[in-house]
Order: sequence, then C-alpha cells, then structure tokens
Amino acid sequence: MHIATTFEMAQIDQRAQDTYAIDGRLLMEQAGTKAYAAAVSWLREQGHKTERMVFLSGGGNNGGDALVMAREALISGVEQVSVIYLQERCSDQTALQRSMYDKLGGKLIEVHSPEVDSLLHQADVIIDGLVGTGLKQQLRAGDVRSLIERVNALQHPAVIALDLPSGLTEELGGDAVFMHASCTITFGLPKEPCFYPHTRTYCGHIITLNPGFPKQLLDSFGRDCCIRTPQEFSLPHLPSSSYKNTKGHLAVFAGSTGYTGAAVLCAEAALRARTGLVTLYCDQDIYPIVASHAVSVMVKPLAPGMIIHASELAASYDAVLAGPGWGTGVQRELQIREVLHSALPATLDADAIPLVGNLLETGQITVNDLSHLLLTPHPGEFAKLTGHRIKDHPGSMLRVLRSTAEALGCVIMVKSHVNYMCDPHGNIIITEGMNPAMGTAGSGDVLSGIAAGLTAQHLSTFDAVSIGNAVHQLTGALAFSSRGWFIAEDLLDHIGMVIKRMEKDDLLDHTCSLD
Repeated sequence: MHIATTFEMAQIDQRAQDTYAIDGRLLMEQAGTKAYAAAVSWLREQGHKTERMVFLSGGGNNGGDALVMAREALISGVEQVSVIYLQERCSDQTALQRSMYDKLGGKLIEVHSPEVDSLLHQADVIIDGLVGTGLKQQLRAGDVRSLIERVNALQHPAVIALDLPSGLTEELGGDAVFMHASCTITFGLPKEPCFYPHTRTYCGHIITLNPGFPKQLLDSFGRDCCIRTPQEFSLPHLPSSSYKNTKGHLAVFAGSTGYTGAAVLCAEAALRARTGLVTLYCDQDIYPIVASHAVSVMVKPLAPGMIIHASELAASYDAVLAGPGWGTGVQRELQIREVLHSALPATLDADAIPLVGNLLETGQITVNDLSHLLLTPHPGEFAKLTGHRIKDHPGSMLRVLRSTAEALGCVIMVKSHVNYMCDPHGNIIITEGMNPAMGTAGSGDVLSGIAAGLTAQHLSTFDAVSIGNAVHQLTGALAFSSRGWFIAEDLLDHIGMVIKRMEKDDLLDHTCSLD
C-alpha cells in the first residue's frame, strides 16, 4: 500500500471534491461512520470497555469526523458520550456536525470547563479528533497541546486517533508533543509521519479506511513510498539441477577479537538462505575460534597486512559482505577499497559503513564505485553516515534517506523496529517489524548474511534487501512463536523453513513503481 504525505492527502481530498464532485460532507459522514464501526470492532477485539466514550473535537474537519463518531455512539446507545470541543472558529462542515450532535442531546463540554479532567480520567475510550493532516508545524503552547499532554499522562483509557495522532506532522522535531494513541484510524492512505522510528509506537494499531475516495485517485499518490508486509514477498524456485556452484559464492569479511560470533552468524545465515558457497575471511588470531564454529563455511585466515585484491574477488566470487564485528582502521579501509573496486554486489554492514565515508572524504573512491553497494545501518550508524540523528529530527528522516541514497547512487536500508529500504531513485519500501524479540545481539548480523546471500544468487540489490528483510522478519516471528524469547543463533534454525515457504514460481512485484 502506498503511503501519503499530509500535503498529498490534502490534494486527494480537494481533488475528490473538485474533479469527482464528491461532496465534502459525504466524505466526512462516511469517514465518521466507518471509523466508528472500526473503532468499536477493534475495542471489542482488545477487550476494552466502551461504556464511557469521550470525543475530542478541534475546529477543523478532523473534529467533524470525531463529531460524526460521537453521534453514532449516541444513536447506538453508548451509556455515556461526551464531546470536549475547542472554543475556536470551526469549519462549516464541523459546525454542522456539532449542531446535529447538540440537537440529539449530546453532551458538549468546552475545553476550559472544570469537568474536563474528570471526564478524561473516567473515560474508557478517548477519540482524538483535535488536529488532523492540516497541521504544518509542531504544536506550541495552547489548548491543543495542553489537552494532549493531559491525555498522554493518563494510564487506563484506550486512545483512538483519527487520521493521525494530533500533533504529528512531517515537520516533527525530537521534542515535539503529539498524542500517544493505542490505535490510529487513517483515511484514504496511511500517513508518512506515523512510520518514523520515533513515532511508530505511539500510533498503535493502524487501520486504513476509505471514506469514498476513487481508487484511481488514491493510486496516483504516494507512489515513491509504500508499506509492505513480509508475507507479500516471495522467491523463485531454484531449478532441480541446482548445486553449490550454481547457487552463488559469497565472500565475507567479518569478525575480530571479542566479536567472533558476528562472523559466524552472518556467514551461516547466508548459507541457510540458499547460497551455495560462503568463504569467510577473518584475522589470523581468531581463525581457530571461527573455524571451529562455522563448520559448513570455508574459513580462511588473513595474516597481518594481507589484502584480498579486487581482481581476485571478481574472479572467484559473486558477491561480498563486509563489516559484522570487523572493527575499523587503515587495514580495513584498504580491504573495503578493493571490495568496491571489484564491482561485485557488496553488502556493507556495521563497522564497514563508516569506512565508506572515510574513503569518499579522502578521495580513494568516488560515488561511481558505489552503484553496486548495499548499506545496512541502524539509526546510530545512519547518524554517523549522514550527520542526521533520527531521534532529534524524525520528521526529516525519509528526506535524508532519499537524498543520501540518491547522492551515493546505492541502496540503503535503515534498520529499527520499522525498516526502511531506499533505492538510488528515492523509492522507499517500509516494513514493520514490531517484534521486540528481534532486538537481540547478532540479529542484524543474521539479516546482513541473508541479504548478501541473495545478492550472490544474482538478485538485484534492492530485491535482495527487500526479500532478505522479509525473510528475517518472518524468521523472527517463527522463532518467537516456537521458542519464545530467543537469541540470534536461534534464528539460524528457522531460516530454511521460511525460505521454503516463500518459494514461488514467480517473484512478486513488490517495488514502488513510478510509472
């Protein structure tokens, strides 16, 4: 599904009315009635009480949607229904909805009323319709911000946000105040601000509803950013005549004193992802440890100062992985330079990522050497690569990811509880992990091994990381369901079964096409 910016969503809403003659009042009615049905269904599934419902209504159309829902609650016989509204100028549609709700005998409470705090504390459910996609900057001091802070301080009620949690915007800074929702019911298309690493958790369960926008209109927006579930990806069957020399040979540079496990994990993960052969190069002093644990991997020791040159790599291998537990330094830079000059598909993870920046700064490589590259930083490594701290500036995260991938001409995956894969043209695929069991040491090494192994099997770099990420996420879900909380080694046992289940005759079209 495509993801829209708030600006694009405003265009969709306006075009629906101007081009397709869909009345805005109809859109609001359908948004509110569908949202109420979805909210009640979700609340019941989660076991939440629904006897006391409080609706927060701002002056914009988001507040109108909340008022439609409040009217639906009254009509359906909810025991206690209250609307807390902002004493401000409101849109004509919202004023109409407020009037209809009032004439039904609904309880309307102005935001400064002394009743507000008791209503919030007694509520089973709070529906957030304070500010929608029209917000252009972070909330400053005022009634909306104050009300959000009071709701966020509560412990017990379920909070359902309409379209996106109030205060959430693309211009979000790390200190921004926004509503913390248990569930977000969004209209038309999912909204980009809900999927930043810093904000995703506070949006809760996300439900997307169409209040009546034409499909062709929705399909014309958000085409450079889409969200995919791991289940949407597949792999082609290998020919029955396949054997190790036809399934790709991956060279791995990983491991150092104290970090031997990273080398073993990434190398074995690549093998379990159908790669035919894996050769692991490691420092001579850790060779005995690594070789004794990586039984199916060909482990080769590197004497101090020894470099595997680009010509040898190009002649012997189909792809390269470098970085897990590897360390940094001049010797590592020299090896990375050879890897890049080999022109092989190269996955650089962990310690190898800052080496690329150093090589670019010193002129030892140019961006022309990076077109075959996959970088897989976590947020901290992304900050070192770009100077952009996601936690401090979440609203510009996707813009920085796009500009970096375009400037370097390579594929970048930023890893967190939500994963972001960007190609050199600025197309982004987002997949949600949201599996805390994956937050264990070595999990990222397994991911890099899977993705690199798929590049050795001659998948494109973007396909390899997109499918590799899906394999990794499904493996984590399978491991958690069968073992509970696990360690990274446990993931290895489940990769093969996940790969088998993903094998299909045709590779699904999972790219974000701009056509």
